Order: sequence, then structure tokens, then C-alpha cells
Amino acid sequence: MSLYGIGVEKAKEELSKMFPSARISLFSSDHLSSEKQLSDTISQIKENKVDIIVGTQMIAKGHHFPNLTCVGVIDADSSLAVTDLRINEKMYNVISQVSGRAGREEKPGEVYIQTRSAQNPVLVSIVNGDFEKFAQQETKNRQDYGWPPFSRLIAVTITATKDEDAHSAADALSKAAPKYSDIDILGPAPAALSPLRGMHRWRFLVKAPKNVNLQAIVKNWIESCKLAKNIRIQTDVDPYNFL
Repeated sequence: MSLYGIGVEKAKEELSKMFPSARISLFSSDHLSSEKQLSDTISQIKENKVDIIVGTQMIAKGHHFPNLTCVGVIDADSSLAVTDLRINEKMYNVISQVSGRAGREEKPGEVYIQTRSAQNPVLVSIVNGDFEKFAQQETKNRQDYGWPPFSRLIAVTITATKDEDAHSAADALSKAAPKYSDIDILGPAPAALSPLRGMHRWRFLVKAPKNVNLQAIVKNWIESCKLAKNIRIQTDVDPYNFL
């Protein structure tokens, strides 16, 4: 089972009630933190000492379990709520990979995907095994909305120990933001994960055509705004993480 919206411990607890005699193994980085733990768990699965595997996306990464015949993806929709413009391709990749764990040898396999939106184009493409259609639609969406690879992005994150300080610095940057017809500056807004490690964060996302020297523009913008010494500013060119 590949989990998206609930913890593996909670899933194991529920499964233990449903199948009290089943031997259940947790397969996640939190529970398999060493190479030996991972190796021992894989050996137990291959030796048929495990009846149900409950895992995170870690289970999708190339493992081969000859007797695994049924895969369930729980709460697949929760992935679609992630603030990441690449979430569709990541979701397609992970669900396709974990689905491929079932029925890899003589025994046929079955895959069940739990969803509230069965007509979601990503899920439909996965069920139909139609990667070409998915890739074409995703490319068109990116082009229509001007997202990478048809543009460049820079994330600007303002960090401070107090939220009001980070917010104030973000407002100051917003007022000093450069005005260009072909550059979009989105924000400021609180970061999706804020506070993080005791620090409060506000973010901008800057988008421009690929032929614009966006790094120079953002550098000049930040340097033109004099901020307090307790404010930290980070930039991430072509970010993969939007949290």
C-alpha cells in the first residue's frame, strides 16, 4: 500500500484490526533508517514472512517482490493539493512505479487507487497506461500558462524569527518590486510550511520568459531594498520545492 494522506502507523493500526492474523511490515524511511534494516525487511518479504506491506513512496523505488499481487494507493487526491507545478508528473511517476510492483512474475496483479476524482486526467492516463497523452496534455498546460520549461522561475524566501518581521520585510520588498511587462512577481504570501524550525517565512515567485536575465533583475531588486539585519533572504533558481 502506498500512502499519500495518512501516516503509515495509523494505516497499520487499522489493518491490524481488519486482519488480526496478518503479518504487517512498515516500509518507510522513518522505520528503515539503516541499510541493514532495509535489507532485512526486503528479505522477510521475499521469504513470505510478510502478508501486508504498508509503505510510503519509498516502496515504489525499484523493489521486486515476486509474490506481491495486489497494490493499493490510499488517498491519491492528497497529492494533487501540493503547491508544486510539477505535481502531476510526480504523481504519474510514483503511482505508475508503485503499481508496477504488483504481478511482476507469473501471478497476475491488481491495483486499486482510492480517489474522489476518478476523472482526473492524470489518474485516467495512469489507468489507461497512456503516457503519451498525459505528456501532451501536461506540455500544453505548461505552455498555455507560461510555466517551465516555457519560462524561468525564481523563488524568493524571506525568513525571520518573528512572523511580523518577515511580513514587514516582504511588504517592503513588494513595494520595491521592479515593474516589467513580461515579468510576473507573485506574492508575497506566507510559505506553505511556516513556521519551519522555529523560523517564519514569506515567499515570492518570480516568473519571466526564458530570454530574460531574471537572476540579474532579482539580484538588483533585493539589493535595492535595505532590510533589517535579522532578515534572511534566500533565492532559488528554477525551484523544485515550493514549500
